[in-house]
Amino acid sequence: MICPNCGNTVSDSASYCPVCGATSVPPMAPPAYNQATQYAYPYGQSVTVGSLPSVVVAEGDSNATVSLTLGILSIVLCWATGVLGIIFGAIAITKGRKARSLLNEQYYSYYSSLASIITGSIGLAMSIICTFVYLIAIAAS
Repeated sequence: MICPNCGNTVSDSASYCPVCGATSVPPMAPPAYNQATQYAYPYGQSVTVGSLPSVVVAEGDSNATVSLTLGILSIVLCWATGVLGIIFGAIAITKGRKARSLLNEQYYSYYSSLASIITGSIGLAMSIICTFVYLIAIAAS
């Protein structure tokens, strides 16, 4: 055991430290690991790290997968039909936000949903621009 006062090594059976004379306190056992621990972050954020219920994880995974697919489709379809790109982009952003609210950083789909929000936003913006260009081209002709 180590003396809490001076840091020297003391035998486990000793009741005081032979170097500094401080009474020795038995070492504390490390705290048991808790499956779900609440950690406080700066600026008032708090994240629960640990296992989530499997129903929540499954819903988050499905929302992340659907939103990433729709985000990619919104980018692809913005050139052909702007309206479908706008619809798919908006749905991708909504489902991506839903997935991020259900999951935390320890799950892969949490980051996949961030990618879907980004692709949905890009697809939505490109679809709006393409729709305006098509409308201007139709009005000019």
